[in-house]
Amino acid sequence: MIISFFRLEKHPFSPARRFPILRNPTPLADLYPRAQRLVVSDQALKFALSYSSAYSQKTPLHRIAVDKSHQLGPDLLSLRQRTLEKIVPEALGDMDLWDWEHDREGRLVRVPSRLHLEWLCWAYTPDERGVLECAARDMANRLDCVL
Repeated sequence: MIISFFRLEKHPFSPARRFPILRNPTPLADLYPRAQRLVVSDQALKFALSYSSAYSQKTPLHRIAVDKSHQLGPDLLSLRQRTLEKIVPEALGDMDLWDWEHDREGRLVRVPSRLHLEWLCWAYTPDERGVLECAARDMANRLDCVL
């Protein structure tokens, strides 16, 4: 007991940064065509598809994460953590998460930058509200094309 106390005293914080998982993967599905068009990494796209399909089938993510036959490997969540530690900078202050583009009516609208799309495919974003708004707009645009 005393040994574990000294160990905790020496290392009070986890060496890994925490990246909360996106609570609602619907934006991933809505933004997937944009991510595919901007050539986000294949692993990120596969994770986005796995996470979205698990959510839609109401399969707990931890079941897919430990599935040894899964295409991304047996430890999906640690792959996510390692990747996000590499691609997400320590300080987000100077990061530009959004780009601007014209919608059908010619208005300027915010869209996730290429790097932000990569984070989104790994089910992480520091601006969840902005992503939900953008995904809802993309979904509405696709529905307008259908109707």
